[in-house]
Amino acid sequence: MLVTQIADEDVEGAITCIQQAFSNDDPYSGWVFDESTFSLERNRVSLGIRCHWGKKYAMFHVAKVPSSSTPERILGVACWLPPTPVNTPQTWSDYIGDWSLYLQQILMNLWYGRGGLITKRYWIWKAAQAEAQRELWSDPKGYYFCNIVTVLPEAQGKGIGKALFKHVLDKADQEGMKCYLESSRAEPNMAIYERMGFKLAKEMVLDDDGDAVTLGKSGDEINNALRSSYGDLPELHIDEIVWLFRSMTEAPVTVKAYLMCAFAAFAGILFGYDSGYISSVLGMAKFREDYGHPVSLSDIHAVLKGNPPQAYDYDTWQKSLIVSILSAGTFFGALISGSLADRYGRRTTIIAGCAIFMVGVVVQCSTTHVVSLSIGRLVAGFGVGFVSAINILYMSEVAPRKFRGAIVSCYQFAVTIGIMLAACVTYGTQHRNDEGAYRIPIAVQLLWAVILGAGLIMLPESPRYFVKKNDMDKAAKALARVRGQPVESDAIQDELLEIQANYEYEKDIGEEGWRACFSGGFKRNSNLRKVFIGTGIQLFQQWTGVNFIFYYNTTFFQQVGLKNPFLISMITTVVNVVSTPISFWTIEKFGRRPLLIWGAVSMTVCDFVIAIVGTADAQSTAANYVLIVFVCLFVFFFASTWGPAGWVVIGEIFQLPIRSKGVALSTASNWFWNCIIAVIIPYIVDPDYGNLGAKVFFVWGSTCLSCIAFAYFFVPETKGLTLEQVDKMMEEVPARLSGGWKPRERFVQSTMLRKSELIEPASNVSGGMVKRVD
Repeated sequence: MLVTQIADEDVEGAITCIQQAFSNDDPYSGWVFDESTFSLERNRVSLGIRCHWGKKYAMFHVAKVPSSSTPERILGVACWLPPTPVNTPQTWSDYIGDWSLYLQQILMNLWYGRGGLITKRYWIWKAAQAEAQRELWSDPKGYYFCNIVTVLPEAQGKGIGKALFKHVLDKADQEGMKCYLESSRAEPNMAIYERMGFKLAKEMVLDDDGDAVTLGKSGDEINNALRSSYGDLPELHIDEIVWLFRSMTEAPVTVKAYLMCAFAAFAGILFGYDSGYISSVLGMAKFREDYGHPVSLSDIHAVLKGNPPQAYDYDTWQKSLIVSILSAGTFFGALISGSLADRYGRRTTIIAGCAIFMVGVVVQCSTTHVVSLSIGRLVAGFGVGFVSAINILYMSEVAPRKFRGAIVSCYQFAVTIGIMLAACVTYGTQHRNDEGAYRIPIAVQLLWAVILGAGLIMLPESPRYFVKKNDMDKAAKALARVRGQPVESDAIQDELLEIQANYEYEKDIGEEGWRACFSGGFKRNSNLRKVFIGTGIQLFQQWTGVNFIFYYNTTFFQQVGLKNPFLISMITTVVNVVSTPISFWTIEKFGRRPLLIWGAVSMTVCDFVIAIVGTADAQSTAANYVLIVFVCLFVFFFASTWGPAGWVVIGEIFQLPIRSKGVALSTASNWFWNCIIAVIIPYIVDPDYGNLGAKVFFVWGSTCLSCIAFAYFFVPETKGLTLEQVDKMMEEVPARLSGGWKPRERFVQSTMLRKSELIEPASNVSGGMVKRVD
């Protein structure tokens, strides 16, 4: 029998277990529900809401016999609420959880009605419960409160209830805490609870105008009998009991710790601004005058580009060089950063990237020549490569698993804010007649680098970096800071042990150098396959065509004859910003794979609509409206799916020995293809070369079709798993089935059992053993 925390796949079985147990002539249920109007469906919904809430905010345990069937049958359920010391303020997490539970219950009542619940009696019970707790709860440290405990009728008498109680009662003994429960039956429940150290503290009479029911309440005396009471095992007809508590949990996280994790996402503003300002700067008349050459009326291609008579322009190769050189620098910076992050630390590497980036910005501002501007963007690109690669790694390693997708998505959100800020700044300076028109947008980049570098100095290093360096004291301190918990707490020590055990396991079975990234052939969980997935997802993120819009949107809108191209460009960036936060919820609710697959489908439709209308009715008013609307829709679908999900996945799929190098290779892939696209776009779109115009969206539509196939066949679902569990999942199932995979054990357990057989005979059990895994 397995006793563990409730998981998503256990909820339906737990609901069935509770309903069956309480339908068996339970006094309280018979008193508080009207049998003639009782709704089993509404009751299931109500219990489901409670189970999902308890999974996160309570100690909700289930007993089950492991089997290959899905879901496994739940034999018993126990839900304990943790103690709340007197005068301790409620945490923001608990406050949000309570309101979420309350709102869900309101919506349930609006949809299903009361479902037979006699409201008056329910509130009689709540009032009596509150009064009893005020009378009995005298310990300022608080009480462990058993809110639900039940065992299937046919499974009773086999010790399952005691197994469900053991973990919390042992924990309470160790902490010197008292326990409390409420029972609706005196017989046989009270005798059972007394054997576990409880005593009857009060009888509570619920009286509704003469129709009354008596409930018993027990307060735990916390005596030595608690530990010895579990020695009575002969009645168990189960060969083996394994307790796997905290098997899928991490240390709790405070609001301050969440904000620390989220601040790292500020790096996206630096990246986004640097990518976004160049499009508008290239379209400025003053920039063309200072960096280009005069053109005459006879130069029909220059006129088609949107230049007025006797204006200035630059050559196509110059535009291609200025835009793409940043990506070239970033490609090499990302490759170098992986080794630096392993040697000097994640945080230190990002700070160094900020410093390099600032040098590049100074060079860009120093002279008015295409060569000096390109050199400055190349140097800045090295810095952006450091930041973009290692920042994803840092965020993935410090973020709590339940919100890792949302927090890493904040990086993409910050990228969109950076692009929008660039559009706003350039929109404000476009009509200046001096060098400030383009120097101000370039110089503003220094501000983002200063804020990011200074902020990171105050943040902790990644605890997984210290584990890799075998410095467990620093790892514990770093983990305690990012979780907002004391170093000596059980939760911190437990999570740190899991990280260490997984690293030891991975180190035993693989290498750590660059060569290790390409080892293992193309089998399911090989490093080579992971690198293929990581580099592939970044390749396809670029080939969605999104950076064509953000690198060349202003000049492209000018070429197709749209009015107010700067304003339209700014609108697309606003859509980008507004759409990205949607992924904070969807990426944890629906997962990474659905976002990638359906996002690519939606972008494909947008691309082909733009291409077909733009080709059939080029430069008409209707075609221009279609172009604006569907470009905005395309940006919406990218920003809420492929934009954040692409970065989230590459931070999750690599095991610790090669994680920094794997993320670096994936990020380098992003910048390599970013550079290629930046180089070729002017040659296939400009009137004096390919002159594709809106037909270029046929290209992006075709590449988005490839994105669908890649996501379906290769990208695994990593939602809700620790970074250590992701590796186990990729080993056991193909990407197409990864959404249904559930962890069965912790690495600390598998590692311990692999190194030594921690099994001892149980003297009181006939024909079985007790496996002690703590």
